[in-house]
Amino acid sequence: MFRTWSLKTFLSGIRLFLGLCLTCFSTAFASTDQPEPFGQTVPFENLPGGQYAIDLQINGQGPFKFMIDSAATRTAIFTRTLKKLHLQTNQGAPAFINGMTSSRYRPSARVKEISFAGHSFLNHDIIILQDRKDMENVKFDGILGIDLMAEMTFWFNHQNQNVSILKNASLPRTKLRHWKKLNLKRTPYSGKDYGLYFIRTRIAGRWVPTMLDTGANFTAMNWKSVKGTVIENELRRLREDWVVNGSVGVFKPRQTVLIKTIKIDKIHLKNHYFLIMNFDNLPVNHYGKYPLIIAGMDILGGRDFILDFPKRRLFIAPPKQSQ
Repeated sequence: MFRTWSLKTFLSGIRLFLGLCLTCFSTAFASTDQPEPFGQTVPFENLPGGQYAIDLQINGQGPFKFMIDSAATRTAIFTRTLKKLHLQTNQGAPAFINGMTSSRYRPSARVKEISFAGHSFLNHDIIILQDRKDMENVKFDGILGIDLMAEMTFWFNHQNQNVSILKNASLPRTKLRHWKKLNLKRTPYSGKDYGLYFIRTRIAGRWVPTMLDTGANFTAMNWKSVKGTVIENELRRLREDWVVNGSVGVFKPRQTVLIKTIKIDKIHLKNHYFLIMNFDNLPVNHYGKYPLIIAGMDILGGRDFILDFPKRRLFIAPPKQSQ
């Protein structure tokens, strides 16, 4: 005996069958999802210069205050912190450290454990920095570098004065739909990849590579970046003054200028101060051979932001969403 099906019942059966297929497919596909995000939300402290610092534990001791520095390839502590921890420096060749104005060899030390925001790193070598002359004014114990941050996402919330530090982070698209998204690039010039992150700045009709530096409280550019602009005239004036004064020492021109309007990637700045100098100690622009800008925290204007290092993204909140 044949069973008669109405068209409505038949279509309902198709919908049910397709629904079951999609459910099975979704279940199978779920096994390939990313691992669950993990980490913690911790308080941050704004240092006098506007940079961000969080607390770390080292070998079970602490807390020690570390400045978050996206332009530091290695995590480091000052000599005074080394003494507090009673650590011994490593034997063998020291590490060569490049700074904005100088370069030098520095020793390292191995720590059994560094932990922060639910993350732990075992048997890690850190750089030992020389104490500064004004150490009484230095409000942090060390620098948190890219070697420990490269797999993490940092979400800064100024209203709550905290930062969420997560691995395998999944960012909410709906919440971020009005945020500015900047793609972070790796080393812009040929040669070694130092693991740093770059955006770009529009100057004189060209884009200049711009290194994102959360450890800087100012934005600077080298003289090659302003070539072809009226600011280049300042370089000639400074050289003339140097010659008139007897050409003493090495010519190291520095000048702070107020730029009325400039575009750093998707960030439009008005009446912003820039320090102009040479970056002859930095390998990322071949020791001063090419244009380079270093963007400090001043470009964000105190807004909330997300640094997604694994996916190379920077999200910046609209001013009204940062309180």
